[in-house]
Amino acid sequence: MRTKIVIDNKIIEQVNLFNCLGNVISYKGELGIDNKFSNFLKITSALNNVFIPQETLKKTRIKLYNTLALPVLLYGSETWTIKASDARRITAAEMKYMRRTAGYTWTEYKTNAQIAKELKITQILDKLLEYKRSWIQRVNRMHRNRLPRVMKYYSPTGRRNHGRSFEETSGYVRPERANKWPNSMADT
Repeated sequence: MRTKIVIDNKIIEQVNLFNCLGNVISYKGELGIDNKFSNFLKITSALNNVFIPQETLKKTRIKLYNTLALPVLLYGSETWTIKASDARRITAAEMKYMRRTAGYTWTEYKTNAQIAKELKITQILDKLLEYKRSWIQRVNRMHRNRLPRVMKYYSPTGRRNHGRSFEETSGYVRPERANKWPNSMADT
């Protein structure tokens, strides 16, 4: 249940989704990196369509990429939890753009590291790790009463409940209710 927020005797409008500096925040919390990743893909495809690799210098395409596409993806990335599937998607999208910039097709055998070395770029995942390290160092330098530092060292008290959560089990049919299904459903 959400509560009313009142400032100066005015009720503040409540919305389900709010876009703040490229981060989509819902009343349940910040949404994942999918929104940023889709915006990143839109920008890189627009760059590929407007600045055709054969007609544009590699240096220019890389500068446009670093100026327009990377900030959209990496804004706020210091606090992300990157899954392996997200890392693969990010690397694949980056290298799709960089292969076109370098003049290679996907069928030519060139590794991602070779292309990055040839274009003299730092790969996105390396930049992301650098941002995370920088953020952790910054949090460590903060006064011990600042919220980010308190949250870094927070350890919840109490114990977790045993067993699966309700969300995990809500999709299953309980054995005691299985015989109440119509016969056509129980046999399948």
